[in-house]
Amino acid sequence: MTHYWTSVDQLLTYRPVGLYITDMSPNRETQAASTRNKILMVAAEEILKNGFQSTSLGDILKQADISKGCFYHHFATKQELGYAVLDESLTEVKTEIWMPIINSGNPLQSVIDMLNSPGEFLDCESVKHGCPINNLAQEMSAIDEGFRARIETIYSDWKTHLTTALQRCQESGYMKKQTNPKHIATLIIATLQGAIGIAKNAQQPASFTEYTRGLVEYLTSLQI
Repeated sequence: MTHYWTSVDQLLTYRPVGLYITDMSPNRETQAASTRNKILMVAAEEILKNGFQSTSLGDILKQADISKGCFYHHFATKQELGYAVLDESLTEVKTEIWMPIINSGNPLQSVIDMLNSPGEFLDCESVKHGCPINNLAQEMSAIDEGFRARIETIYSDWKTHLTTALQRCQESGYMKKQTNPKHIATLIIATLQGAIGIAKNAQQPASFTEYTRGLVEYLTSLQI
């Protein structure tokens, strides 16, 4: 089952990295990369649970069990860390969930199957906290251009890949040609994001199925 976050306990054990080492051995580089990844994963979890603005640097340091100096070796500011979470962690999560669907032999059917079996990607924690990308869009887009632009890129890339996949469905004879793949891709993304938000508010996974049922019926009607 694919979930939004990997437990921090599954990451490599942290080992301190010197702050001013300019010529690092391969072993030190590996340790530094592991530490940076641990910071990203902890930050992503804290931001998902509490929001970016309510997550303090102290929260991150405590959960990651690192010093402030170690943090600043990898990130100049909390804002820079937030950008890295979007650029790396959240983009990777979307890729992990969606690329198998987009690259499947029949992406339209794969989307329908996903909507009919939401438990494959929407677990209890996801329902409790919602979509991390949508959460950040609601919280930060109006007040921070860096967040807004990065989130826009994630949505734009998602729509582009899904549009291309649906076009392939038409070319392969799986989807009616009188439809516009770009419009269908936009509808899928908008409905998914809205339904996850409603399920979060209700704290009920069943709400997601209720609010995506109409989309499933429509996508099914597009099949040949």
